Amino acid sequence: ASGDIRLVPAGELLTRYALYRLPGYASCRDQNPQPLIAVCDGNLTLEHLDLDAPAPDAHPVAGFLITGQLTVRGNITSKNTDARSLVVLGNLHAGNVAISGPSLLVRGNAVVDGVYCGSQHGASCVDGDLVARLQIFDHHHFEIGGETRAPKAAPDSVQWSQPKGDVP
Repeated sequence: ASGDIRLVPAGELLTRYALYRLPGYASCRDQNPQPLIAVCDGNLTLEHLDLDAPAPDAHPVAGFLITGQLTVRGNITSKNTDARSLVVLGNLHAGNVAISGPSLLVRGNAVVDGVYCGSQHGASCVDGDLVARLQIFDHHHFEIGGETRAPKAAPDSVQWSQPKGDVP
């Protein structure tokens, strides 16, 4: 791993990084104490990222924000609907993404070598392009600002939001 990590109250990050569209973030200024976000300044490379894993110390962490690129050689996972959120201000590259509930925001492109799967009541927002071998979304809000280069698998009830068009 690389980059310095610091804990920042979520309210301080709302305006600086325009995080209002993520569920739960808009109301965090009113909370006392405010939830803490683990901020990594710079690029970060990990073997895997479990958004359900307990915080390494006594500080409860509500989410992660990476100011650079995030590379996860293996999987980004969560099984719980109350898992931590993940914000990547640069590009994301991961082996697989399987999240159930948390919010994921990528300001750049997201490249997933395998499957990008979202289920339950979270949200996935990719401002750039999404490239994956397969996307699976079930009751999970999904928004892409760029092109999609991945086949989609979802039940009929899923609503897709793709402002700039869809490229199979």
